[in-house]
Amino acid sequence: MKCRQNEARKASDPAKTSASCKRSVLRRWQIWVCGVALGVGVGVVAFDGAFVERIALGQRISNDATEPGEAVERGPVSWERIGLRDSTSPTLEKIAPVYRKIFIDKDLAPDKIVRSLPLETFRRVQRKRSGNWSGGWTRPVVNEEGETVCSFFDEFEVDPENPFFKAEDGVLLSKDGKTLYRCPSTKRGATYKIPDGVEVVAERAFAFCGFERIELPESLRTIGERAFLGCDALKSATIPANVATLGRGAFEECGALSSVEILGPLNVLEHSTFKYCGALSSINLPKTLQKIESNAFARCGALSSLDLPEGLRGVGPGAFAGGGVKKLRLPASFDGAGSSTGSGHIPFFGFNGAPELELEVDPKHPKLISRDGCVLTRDGKTLLWGPIGREGGGVVPEGVETIADGAFKEGRFASVKLPKSLRKIEDGAFYGCEALTEVSIPQNVETVGARFGTAIRSAKSKF
Repeated sequence: MKCRQNEARKASDPAKTSASCKRSVLRRWQIWVCGVALGVGVGVVAFDGAFVERIALGQRISNDATEPGEAVERGPVSWERIGLRDSTSPTLEKIAPVYRKIFIDKDLAPDKIVRSLPLETFRRVQRKRSGNWSGGWTRPVVNEEGETVCSFFDEFEVDPENPFFKAEDGVLLSKDGKTLYRCPSTKRGATYKIPDGVEVVAERAFAFCGFERIELPESLRTIGERAFLGCDALKSATIPANVATLGRGAFEECGALSSVEILGPLNVLEHSTFKYCGALSSINLPKTLQKIESNAFARCGALSSLDLPEGLRGVGPGAFAGGGVKKLRLPASFDGAGSSTGSGHIPFFGFNGAPELELEVDPKHPKLISRDGCVLTRDGKTLLWGPIGREGGGVVPEGVETIADGAFKEGRFASVKLPKSLRKIEDGAFYGCEALTEVSIPQNVETVGARFGTAIRSAKSKF
C-alpha cells in the first residue's frame, strides 16, 4: 500500500522511493513469515487493494458478541477462501470488501475440512434456557438485517478442478452428488428441495437454516448427526422409505416442527433426535423400531400421545422427560433392550421425568402387568414404576411387597399411601420426591433403603 501511496513522489525522488518500497515489502514478508512460524497462521499481504488475512480454522472468529445476548454488527470482512496452510492444516482467508462466499480450492480433500468446517466456519448460536446460557454454545452473530445467523457467508463456490467437491445453488456437495455437506445457514425460504441422487445428508448439513420445508429425495439413505439442528422455521418433515439411519439430534431444537412422518425402516431412534421440538404433536414410529434412545422426545410439550410399535424393546434414560405425553402402552416385546437393574428387573428409567405419564402394559406381556397406572411384575408383588405427577398423592396397589429402586423418582406428590402388604423399600425408591411431606411406613416393612431418608428429607415418616 505504501508503494502505491509513494508513486506520486517518484518524480521528485525516485531512488529514495524505490528503497522505501523495498524496505516496506521486506518488512511485510518478515511479519508474515514470523506469524506462520509462531503457529498463529496470520499473514497480511496486499491483494488488489484489499487486505488478505489468513487465519487457521482453530482460531476464534472475531465477529462474536463479547457477552451472551449482546448483538453485534457483522464486521467489514467475511470468509472467502479455504485452502491449505501446510500439508495438513486448512486455512480460511478473510478478504475485504465483503464477498459472503467460501471458495474451495482445487487441492482441498474431504479429510482436510469435513471435521473442521462445522467446528469454526459454521458457528452455532448460544441459546438461553431457564435464565441460563447453555454451556458449549458460541455467542450470537447477526447479519446486516439484524437476523441471528451462524455463518458469515451465503454460498459456496468450488474450483472446477477440485475432484472431491462441487457447489449447486451455493450448497456444498460431493463431486458425485451423493453427499450434501453443507447448506449455508443464512439461506431462508419456503421450500428447499435436496437434489435427486443425494444419499447422505452430512452432520449439521442444514443446521440453523431458515426453510419452512425441506424436501428429501427418495435416493436418501442416511441423515447425519444434528443434520437439521436448530431449523426454527421447519414445520414438517417426511423421512423417505430408504432412510435406515437417522443420526442423533437430527431434528434437535426445531421449535416449529409440528409433524413428522417416518417411512424408513429405522431400528433405533437416536439420542435427542427430537429434543426441544416444543411444537411436535404428531409422529408415526416405524414398525421396525426396537429402541428409543435417551432424551429422544425430551421437552416435546405438545406431544400428548404416542403409539409405541410392537417390537419395541427398550427406552433410554429421560426419553420423554419434561414432555407432555400422558399415556403410553407398552408392547409385549418390551424388555429393556436386554438390560436390567441390579435386582434383575426390567429397567424403567427411560420413563422418568415425565410428570403426566401413565403406563399401560399389553396383557400379553410375559413378565409385566399394569394396575392403577403403575407397572408391576407379573405376580403383582414388585412395583417397578409409578406415575409421579398425580394430584392427591401417590398410590401403591395392595399386594405389592417391594417398591423397586427409582420407582417414584422425582415424584411431585405431597403424600403416598403404602399397602399393608409392603415388606421392602429399595434404595432410591422415592429419590428426589421433594414435595413429599408425609409418609406412613407399615409395620410389616422389614427393609428400608439407605437413601430413603435423604431422598425425602422433608417428609414426616411414621413407622
